[in-house]
Amino acid sequence: ESPGPCPQGGDRQWRARVRRGCAWGMDTPQEPTVAMVGLTERERESAVAVASLAGVGVVPEGAAPDLVIAGEGADRAPGSSAPRVSVGPSGQLRLPKDEAVLMRVLASLALRRAPGGLRLLVAGWHGGVGTTALCRALAFRASCPLIDASGHAPGVLRPADGRAPGVRWADLDAAEAVFLPALASQLPSIHSSPVLAGDRRGCADAADPRLGPVLAALEAAGAARTVVDCGRWDARALRAARGVGDALVLVGWGDAASALALALDLCRTPVPIPVLTLHRRARPDPGLREAAPGPCARYARAGRVWRLVERTLDVAAR
Repeated sequence: ESPGPCPQGGDRQWRARVRRGCAWGMDTPQEPTVAMVGLTERERESAVAVASLAGVGVVPEGAAPDLVIAGEGADRAPGSSAPRVSVGPSGQLRLPKDEAVLMRVLASLALRRAPGGLRLLVAGWHGGVGTTALCRALAFRASCPLIDASGHAPGVLRPADGRAPGVRWADLDAAEAVFLPALASQLPSIHSSPVLAGDRRGCADAADPRLGPVLAALEAAGAARTVVDCGRWDARALRAARGVGDALVLVGWGDAASALALALDLCRTPVPIPVLTLHRRARPDPGLREAAPGPCARYARAGRVWRLVERTLDVAAR
């Protein structure tokens, strides 16, 4: 059962209500639609081609579209309140000519229609504790997208994955502010999870400005959950938590030295979102629970970690 549409304003508490009762990984989103009225044959052909690429359906104006693409002088249908884009020599766009502008407009429709998914960030407060392995396990358990924003390559991809064909970070324009939902189908698929990672041509860290648009595109394609490997907990991971994250899993050893390191890290970079702290020791240092900013538990299998994350979000939403 779907958790329903995101409330006006994108209330983050709604995100915390995503449950295992809805699809773990990729739901089928409601397709945005446009109507085309008063266009010439060439203008319509151009507009239809762009709509097809953007994953936007074409309907009559009376079918309550999200947008109307109208030729100059075209009358508005009675009772229609849909926004309009005018096409023609004196209009906002010229077709064929301004296809790139129209593509951005239609892509934004898809993103606005997208339900908000649960964006789970994972970071280690020191290295060598299995942060990346946990990210893979969480994503593959949920069959949801996995994004490598650790700043390293190949990162979440393993030699056993082979040279999986698909888009890497280096293929995404660093200046792009919007990506189409079709991105989800262009990523390598590992264990039924779309994976965005780096390669020898380049990678991305948690402060990369493309991270937000990529998450929005995946949610527009139906992602109910997404796992992001942020590498180490630092100022870059903090930026991701403030800008795009819904919950954070912090991973570390749990001995006295790592408990002190966590306390110092959190003084410099306090966590602004609900957080679950995982440790690797059977008996963690008592100082760890004092330093942890939220629930603290032993590193476990992915299914149990997901349940702990859900419990953490429940507590935070009360």
